[in-house]
Order: sequence, then structure tokens, then C-alpha cells
Amino acid sequence: MADKKVSTKLLKGIYAANVPFAGISGLIMLFAPEKMVPEGFDPLTTGIAGSITLSFAILSVFGFRAPLKFLPVLLIQLMYKSLWFVIVTIPLFIEGTFPSDSIPMVVIFAVYIGVLTYAIPIRTLLTETDTE
Repeated sequence: MADKKVSTKLLKGIYAANVPFAGISGLIMLFAPEKMVPEGFDPLTTGIAGSITLSFAILSVFGFRAPLKFLPVLLIQLMYKSLWFVIVTIPLFIEGTFPSDSIPMVVIFAVYIGVLTYAIPIRTLLTETDTE
């Protein structure tokens, strides 16, 4: 079976979407966390999450220029969103304790997981060899 052609246009589109979505989220978590996180949430945890999220936005600027070189940015996003979905979200849904105001985030993450799963050329990454 032939490997699917890597769509650099799709990858660039994902990087381009990361810049405003991750950038704005990261900036809010860092500079106006009360607008995004529940009252009483640990400021150190919020700061870490905001810093990581803003980092995705910054690195996505470079990914837009070199989509394959910056695939690790997208892989990390795919992994953390998938782990969050399976380990945090699904159990809360099963328990009936998932906060309904977080449903838009679940939808956005689910879309990202689907798009990233389709767009990231996993087979290409696994077959590439280092030249050193």
C-alpha cells in the first residue's frame, strides 16, 4: 500500500490555526487567568499551561515555514490532547461530573485530534532515518 502523500498545505493550515488559538489562550492564561480558569485554580499550574500553550503558538510560526521540520510540535499536541481526552474527559463524562461549560473545549480538542491524526505523516516519520 502506498504511503499517503504528505499535505504540507494541511500542515501549514494547522500551524496557522495554532497561532491565534494557542496564542490567545496562552496569553489569557498568563495575563488574565480569571477570564479562563476557575476561581481558586493554582496560579503556578495555570502559568505552566499558559506558557506551554503560548509556546505552541510561537513554534507554529516556524512550522508554517518548515512544516515537516516542526512536526514534533504537532505530535506533542496530538499526544496531550488525546491523553487528556482519554484520561480526564471520558471518566468525568462517565461519572456525570464533566462541567457543561467545558463542552466547547472538548469539541475543539476532538476536531484537533481528528485533523492531526489525519495530517501527521506517522508512517513517514517512522521510516525516516538520521543521516548522521
